[in-house]
Amino acid sequence: MPEIKHNFAGAKMNKDVDERIVPNGQYRDALNVQVVTTDSDSSGVGDAGTLQNLKGNTLVATGSATTGYDGKTSKIIGSIADEAEDASYYFIAAPSSTWWFREYSSSTITSSVSWIDSIIRLENNGTVTPIIVDKFAITETKANAFTLSSGSIVNASTYLLNGSAQSTPGDGYEQIIVTDGTKYRVGMRLYASTATQNLLSEGNNTFVEITKISSNTLTLSSKQTADLDTAVAFKFIYPERVLEFDYYKSLEFGGDNVLSSINILNDLLMWTDGKHEPKKINIKRCISGTTSLTSHTKLHVKHPLTSQLVSVSTLEDLDNISLSDDIKKENITVIKTAPTTAPTIVMKDTDRDSVSSFPLTNYFFVIRLWW
Repeated sequence: MPEIKHNFAGAKMNKDVDERIVPNGQYRDALNVQVVTTDSDSSGVGDAGTLQNLKGNTLVATGSATTGYDGKTSKIIGSIADEAEDASYYFIAAPSSTWWFREYSSSTITSSVSWIDSIIRLENNGTVTPIIVDKFAITETKANAFTLSSGSIVNASTYLLNGSAQSTPGDGYEQIIVTDGTKYRVGMRLYASTATQNLLSEGNNTFVEITKISSNTLTLSSKQTADLDTAVAFKFIYPERVLEFDYYKSLEFGGDNVLSSINILNDLLMWTDGKHEPKKINIKRCISGTTSLTSHTKLHVKHPLTSQLVSVSTLEDLDNISLSDDIKKENITVIKTAPTTAPTIVMKDTDRDSVSSFPLTNYFFVIRLWW
């Protein structure tokens, strides 16, 4: 019997001709196979042009996932391979639409959920490294947020005014004590609601902003008198999402959203979805500012003296100006916001009034000679 040999070096699927006369190097149909292009392995046996089965997927690691009250979970909306580092980057979006916080009524919130967008790096050995984490909201019940006694908030250990405990919330409070202050962010808006109404307010707003976090004590932007014990749901929402990952394309047309363009250039990771403005991050700085898959990334910069990556809070006293070192959208957008006001310059023809001589420490000066 004659030996029939057929290779697939052409790597071309041909459905136009009868299967009995498919030219050598082509094939009629294939599923889960690949055409091998290597000449030989360690044994010296050549296998170029042969078809081999593709390996199946194997779970190697997991990232941070948010599960909404409707059962939907986070999903990957983009990925890119970094062959130079033998790693891959995955973009993970929380299961939320543009107006997600309006979709959940007070009765729907029955547990604590942290809403997180993130970018993670998966190395070849299975190591998962969080690159940047955007914790933009937390929804929870009274039991999740406060220490309760017999199902009720203990006033004296919850409400503070000028640092003093308040036995009755109606007397007013500017601070509240929660069970875990590390979950929240400075700048988050706190909504507390019963089944029918919102309890907190500031002017015409139905929320109050968190201006400072010290351990488990949250300082509010204005004095409140509402009894939080009557609330059934609490929403801590940051007014701006850093990564702006969209789980859906749009509310009108539905469908899934994906990132249309992702690139890596040295230590810069850049992307756009064709909907929001393009963004870029410095991978090393973001890794330095990210401690876990569930903690919001801090803004890290190079120290001017040591060149080490440090939080901006080590260079500036942010507490006195009600700011935090959390990374913001303005820190990663490619197009930076233009100045809104012109600089003010005061010219004088005299020496400064204060002391004009002062010591310099930990500085090094270099003299450059020109010839």
